[in-house]
Amino acid sequence: MDSQLFSNFFAGLSALAAIISAICAFIAWYQSIGSKKAKAEAEERARQAEELLAQMSDIASSLRRPILELVHENKNHPDHERYRLRNNIGHPVTILEVMNLQEFFVRYCDIPELPAEVHRGNPVNFSLPHDVTVKSLELRIKVSGKEETLFVEIPR
Repeated sequence: MDSQLFSNFFAGLSALAAIISAICAFIAWYQSIGSKKAKAEAEERARQAEELLAQMSDIASSLRRPILELVHENKNHPDHERYRLRNNIGHPVTILEVMNLQEFFVRYCDIPELPAEVHRGNPVNFSLPHDVTVKSLELRIKVSGKEETLFVEIPR
């Protein structure tokens, strides 16, 4: 009888251990599902943070200097109406249209054939005779595949 009691006792312990093992396996499985969701959420947040960082970098670079800048072709004669349009960013900018061309003395304007690409270190020459009321050159441009309107200040 003693041997029967011991074998039933050990069989009961074995069954209890199997039940506890099954409960622990269920808990581990449940937590792994939660960690997969957490991992997916963390990866999504990391991707969004990288996108935000890229946008912030673009904003910061545009705050430092304008995308395009007009400078006098001859700094010794700033009254002259000849300018160079410089690209201040790393990638090319395509000028699609001069939107306020009618504000200049169109007859005497000398602008490049549009659309024209402006590369960094390779300015485009403009002759823009105008009166003092004209403060900026309004351009429709394409940068990194996006079209936008840009107001380029005319230096005095």
